[in-house]
Amino acid sequence: MFLLATIHVGVDLRRVLDAFLHTNNAIAYLSEVNTAAYSVKSLAYCIQTLLGDGFVLYRLYLVWNGDKRVVLPLLVCFVASFGVGIGTLQAFARASPEAPVFITELQQWVVSFFSLTLATNFLCTSLIAARIWWTHRRMTGTDMAVFGRSTMPAAVVIIESGAIYSACLIILLSLYLSGSFAQYIALDAVIQVIGIVFSLIIVRVGLGLSSETIAQTRSVTTFAAAKGPEGNSYSSGNHSMVHITQITESDVEV
Repeated sequence: MFLLATIHVGVDLRRVLDAFLHTNNAIAYLSEVNTAAYSVKSLAYCIQTLLGDGFVLYRLYLVWNGDKRVVLPLLVCFVASFGVGIGTLQAFARASPEAPVFITELQQWVVSFFSLTLATNFLCTSLIAARIWWTHRRMTGTDMAVFGRSTMPAAVVIIESGAIYSACLIILLSLYLSGSFAQYIALDAVIQVIGIVFSLIIVRVGLGLSSETIAQTRSVTTFAAAKGPEGNSYSSGNHSMVHITQITESDVEV
């Protein structure tokens, strides 16, 4: 994912340099969708998107224990995204140099690809979060905790990663349908976001941010000494008392 995101940025930088340094009409050059550079960046975006959808689909498969009733419909959606992605790349390559990215022939492919990836990501994320919540609620009655450990942090991380990606896709799709060239800004950002959000769980687990204290051992040792006015250890008269207390705490994290 990092390599694909880097390729996308590098090709974008190259296109900008060529447009402003080696052409007379930068806007016309940047609007062309049938160039080799545009095809490379589009290919990088498609592969990055399919990798992200593949990872979230694999997580769905693990969480639902390979339940075909849940996995197969979304697998079909993923395969459809793959096919539409190939069709989109072919449409870009066959487009005329003057054709903008918003023409009907291209719009049908682009909107289909964005919609399929959005549906795959949103449904997979929702089903994963629902499975985690339902399973542990059933095991613990009304509390989302197992053996003293709450499952809410894991569910929150999964929902966050899916929600960020879905929000970016909705913004991108909205800008494209409105015919705004600002969609290029969103497009260049989305490919970076894909690599980030699908690594959130790995990073969070690696940093131990999802671990919780599930056991605590506390030992208290107290020593008391009293000395009376005549030097006796315990006297019925006035005396001063000294307490020495040692508290030891230990946490176990998983």
